[in-house]
Amino acid sequence: MKESNLNTLIKQNFQKVGGFADKIPDPMFTGADGQRFNLKRPFDGFAVLDNFSYFYETKMLKGYQAFPFQKLSEHQITNLCLIKRNSIFACPMIIVGVYLLRVGFDLFFFKPNMEIWEKRCSATKSQLEEFKAKGFYLPVRKSTFAVHTIPAKIIELRPYTLNGKPRVEMYFDNPEDDDYVETILKD
Repeated sequence: MKESNLNTLIKQNFQKVGGFADKIPDPMFTGADGQRFNLKRPFDGFAVLDNFSYFYETKMLKGYQAFPFQKLSEHQITNLCLIKRNSIFACPMIIVGVYLLRVGFDLFFFKPNMEIWEKRCSATKSQLEEFKAKGFYLPVRKSTFAVHTIPAKIIELRPYTLNGKPRVEMYFDNPEDDDYVETILKD
């Protein structure tokens, strides 16, 4: 299974529920000498559903394993973070698809965070499994997943250091108290 299959699946699921989605094509440039060059695209795709915009970069894992956020290119994380900072009506995210042979995918949705990328943090295999156990994922079975529930499944992480190694933890802001942060799933 390839990442392009995952992008097609995401596009089809948004379209099934009346939304719009598209993958940004890989741009090609042919120089004067006939050589072809790949140009950078800002991220993989975008979607619109119920007056809300999604911008995403997809990455795929074969089975449950650690996901290093360094898999994103610097320009991809930068562009997603710029969207996050500049729009309250947009949802930039990193979609990690865990491919499960003969089953489908488990999809995880992460808010982009430049500090996590810069510190070379990873979501561990056990963290992904715990996110799943707590319901912070969407299963894709028979090529279908519940697109409308994506906003409730987005995981926000923050970095910390344990024994000199960069780690991530999941947290929730309490909208009623700016100083309160509930930390769960700390590695």
